[in-house]
Amino acid sequence: MFLGFDLSTQQLKCVVTDGPPGFSISWEEAVHFDSDLPHFGTNGGTISPGPDEVVSFPRMWIEAVDLALERLKARGFPFHRVVAIGGAAQQHASVFWSAAGIAALKKLDASQPLAAQLGKEAFALDYSPNWQDMSTTKYCRQLEAAVGGPARISDITGSVAYERFTGAQIAKVFAEKPAAFEATARISLASSFLCSLLLGAAAPTDHADAAGTNLMDLRARHWHNQLLDAACPGAGPHLAELLGEPAPVDAIVGKVAKYYVERYGFSEGDNPSTLAGLEVILPSPRPDAIVSLGTSDTLFLAMDAMPPAAETESSSDGGKLDWNASIFAHPTDPGRFMALLCFKNGSLVRERLRDQVAGGSWAEFDKVFDTSSSSLFSDPADPPARVVRFAAFFPESERYEPPNLGRAPAFAAAAGGSGLDVPALCYCRAACMRAACARALSGFAPRALAVVGGGARGAAMPRALADAFAADVAASAGVAEACALGGCVRAALAVDAGRSATAAAAAAPGEARSPVRPDPHRSAALQHWLLNDLPAFERDVAALVKTHSA
Repeated sequence: MFLGFDLSTQQLKCVVTDGPPGFSISWEEAVHFDSDLPHFGTNGGTISPGPDEVVSFPRMWIEAVDLALERLKARGFPFHRVVAIGGAAQQHASVFWSAAGIAALKKLDASQPLAAQLGKEAFALDYSPNWQDMSTTKYCRQLEAAVGGPARISDITGSVAYERFTGAQIAKVFAEKPAAFEATARISLASSFLCSLLLGAAAPTDHADAAGTNLMDLRARHWHNQLLDAACPGAGPHLAELLGEPAPVDAIVGKVAKYYVERYGFSEGDNPSTLAGLEVILPSPRPDAIVSLGTSDTLFLAMDAMPPAAETESSSDGGKLDWNASIFAHPTDPGRFMALLCFKNGSLVRERLRDQVAGGSWAEFDKVFDTSSSSLFSDPADPPARVVRFAAFFPESERYEPPNLGRAPAFAAAAGGSGLDVPALCYCRAACMRAACARALSGFAPRALAVVGGGARGAAMPRALADAFAADVAASAGVAEACALGGCVRAALAVDAGRSATAAAAAAPGEARSPVRPDPHRSAALQHWLLNDLPAFERDVAALVKTHSA
C-alpha cells in the first residue's frame, strides 16, 4: 500500500492505493479545517489579520494530521501494510520553526498526540503566510532590484517576484519581525513541514517547491546567493542554513519516525517519506495541459526546457499587464520543468455564487449554467458583452486578469446574483485563462485539456473551458483526489527508482468521462473577443467598477 497526503488550503486529505499498475484508491480520509477544527476561526482555511494579509496556522495542520490518522486507526486501517508515504501541499506557505520545536520533533512521545508536543513554543512565528497574501509588494521590488529587474529574476528563478512567493514573505519577516526571525531555527515550506512531521526531523524542500520561493536558481537547482542576501540583507548565508539545501524531487529522505510505528503500527521497515509535490494521474492519450479547479484555479503543463520570458503589455490605466508564467522544477522528472498559471479566485467564488442562485446545489448550478449560457452569445454583434459581470465575483485582485478587476463590493451587491452570473463567471474565468496561456507561453494553444479538482465534478467549468480553449476537455476518475493520489505515485516512484513517471502514469487507471467537445459558435466568439477586444474589455470593466463603487 502507498499512503498519500494533500495538505491544501482548506483541508488535509489522505488516500491509500495499492500502487501500480492500477493505483486504485482503497482508503480515504479528510479533515476540513473550518468545520473539523473550528477553534482556529478560519474561513476557507485562512484568516486575514490585516490589509492584504492572509495566513494559516501550522498548529492547525498538526491537529489535522492527528485527526486524520486517528480516524484511520478507528476504522481499522492496516498501517503495517504501508510501503511508502508521499505528499503534496499548498505552495509557497512558510513555517518558522523554533529551536524548541526542532528538538521536540526529534523526541516525539507515542503516548501523546502531535499537537500536545508541538504547541506555540515550537514556532518562532505562530502563523504561516498563505499563498493568497498580497502584503509583500515592496519586498518583491527589493528582490528584483538586487539582480537587475523583473526579467532577470524570472530568468534565474522561473518567475518574476510575486507577493505570495516565499522569498518575499521571508524578507517581510526579517524586516518587520526581527525577534521572530532571530528565534527561527529552521524554515520549512508547507510540503517539507508535512514531511518533517512524518520523519521526526527537519526535512529538506524539494526542487519543485523550492522553485516557488524566488530564491532558487532553477537551472542549477541551488539557492541563489544574491537573492538570499536581498531577502535578508547581511544574513544571506544564515538564511541558506535555515532553508537547508534543496533536494531532488525523487529523493528518499528517510524512514517514518518511530513515533508512528509505536502509535499507529506502521512497519519498522524502510518506509520512505518522499518529498511533497503534485503528479496527476490521467488516462491516455495524455492531454497537452491540465487545469486544477480548487481554492485557486491553476493551469500547468510539463516542459523540456525553460521558455523565454514573455513581454509585458501596457494596460489602460498606464500600468503593466504581467503575462509571464511561473516555471517550476517538474515534480517527478528531474531535469524537466513545469509551467504554471495560477488564478486566485477559484472554488470559493463559485461556491458563493452557487449559494446565491442555486440553493447550495452544484446540480442546480449546472442547470442554471445550461439554461442561461445562450444569453451571453445571443447578440452576434457584441459577443459576449455581458461577461463583464464576472468582476463582481472576484474579491481578490488577480495576476492575469486586467488590473482594474480589483475589489468592488458595491458592484457585487448591485449585481444581485442573477442566473446569468453563473455562465458569466465560468466563461470569464475560462476565457481569461485562455488569454493568459496564449500570451505567457508564446501562443501555446492546447488541443486537449484535462480537468481535475473539486470543480471538475460538475459540468459548468469543463464546458466553459472547452469553448474558451476550443479544445476537448476530459475529467479523470478520482479527479478530486489528484494531489493526494500524486503523493502515492511519488512514493511508489521513490521506492522503485527504475520506473519513470511516464511509465507510472501509463499504468494508472484510464477511466474517464466522455470528453466535452467545444461549441464552434461560442469558441469563435470567445476567440474573437479575447484576441482582438481584450483592451476594450478592460476599459469596460474599469468603467463598471468605477460606476458601481462610487
